[in-house]
Amino acid sequence: MPAEKRPVASCAAAGLWLLSILFLLWPAGLPGHHGSSTGASSGRVRVIENSLSFHMESAPGGWLDLRTDQAHAQIEQAILPYLSLYGRSGMRYRSWPGRPEEIRQDRDRLGSRLVLPLQPQWLLLGHLSLGLASGADRKKRVDQNFYDGTAETGIAYRKERWLAALVVGGSFPLSALRPGYYVEQWMIAELGALHPHEWLPGFQETVVQETFLLKKTTQWEGSLFYQTNPWLGLGFSALYRRPYGGLLVNRSAAGRLPSIFREISLIATLTRGPLRVEMSYAYPLFRGSNISDDDRLLYYITGNRPPNPTEYRLYSHAWRVTLYMRY
Repeated sequence: MPAEKRPVASCAAAGLWLLSILFLLWPAGLPGHHGSSTGASSGRVRVIENSLSFHMESAPGGWLDLRTDQAHAQIEQAILPYLSLYGRSGMRYRSWPGRPEEIRQDRDRLGSRLVLPLQPQWLLLGHLSLGLASGADRKKRVDQNFYDGTAETGIAYRKERWLAALVVGGSFPLSALRPGYYVEQWMIAELGALHPHEWLPGFQETVVQETFLLKKTTQWEGSLFYQTNPWLGLGFSALYRRPYGGLLVNRSAAGRLPSIFREISLIATLTRGPLRVEMSYAYPLFRGSNISDDDRLLYYITGNRPPNPTEYRLYSHAWRVTLYMRY
């Protein structure tokens, strides 16, 4: 019998164990993490510094048991005491039961972060980024051949071991989707009926003007963080985004998807010398669509079911781990 494949989740778990062992063994006498005098920090309010980071995410339980795993590497360079530039690249893995597993190179991003002290307890936050087009190679890269921009601003308040932050922002397309010269009409209908997301194995040229729209997104995120001691911190965050799936909206499935996406996360950080690990567990909150009495009667007469947002969910939950290495 053929050897059983090692699940990606097992690899991620092994990596997490290795990171934990590294932190326990890392000498505590190395220079500490330079940050606020309170010691409290979170991913969005990290001090500006030169760093190399690796991000891993595992998100099972999506549409038709879709599983998405991602891994990104990012290098950040401080150009001013409160301003930095960064570049990010990574890979994306997706699998469905009974379908071939596929790995694609994700889109690259370039960006800048601002963390500016206004007063001893207040911080002004800013973030700008540019998402580069994936290009024409559908076999190696995700099918997202467009440019987009992200702009965020926020405020943070820190006192002793506590840190609270509120960030508002959005994403917007900077180019149009290409026309679907090679997309037949039956394929457009099939894609809309089968899969409301942008990535479907076995089909090429799927994210085109005939099948998808590019929409501006609005996002709010609030977080509360507490530093229990110099090396351990615990936090909580809540995310609100509109539209549900972000920039890409499927034309055929637009009426069957929820209008907003909400998520809550529990966060823990470990700091050891120049190293820092941030781990989080995220849980999306699903909300049913508002259906009028007339529409409910129509569904009942025709024998159809009303839209169910859990059928088109992005994932049931997500584990995220990020390793920061200051240099």
